[in-house]
Amino acid sequence: MNNKKTILVVDDEDFIRDTLGEKLSKSGFDVLKASDGEEALKIATESHPDLILLDIVMAKMDGMTCMKKIREDAWGSTVPIIMLTQMEPDDQMLQEIVESKPTYYLVKNKFSLDEVVEKVKSRLAESN
Repeated sequence: MNNKKTILVVDDEDFIRDTLGEKLSKSGFDVLKASDGEEALKIATESHPDLILLDIVMAKMDGMTCMKKIREDAWGSTVPIIMLTQMEPDDQMLQEIVESKPTYYLVKNKFSLDEVVEKVKSRLAESN
């Protein structure tokens, strides 16, 4: 039986998605990847990853919409979601983020890959 935790990495930037995915894989996680919110929603509801790293600004479906749709599902209502963005949140975005109950919020350029992996491990430990 596979006891590895599965992380879904959602980012429309190939470099970020692939770099994060590789770092998480080397850290012992199974990694799924999606390049937009629509793909992420499909993968998440079919595969039920243990945690989702979700970019906010993407084509087709943005991260906030994707998170709201994931939260409508029984499994999705409790899955840890860490939001990723390049933007500093404004008041409206913060309100939406709080209402959608992400687990954590990271501004990409303020965190190293190691710090993201540590946050993933920490959050998974909290949810067990």
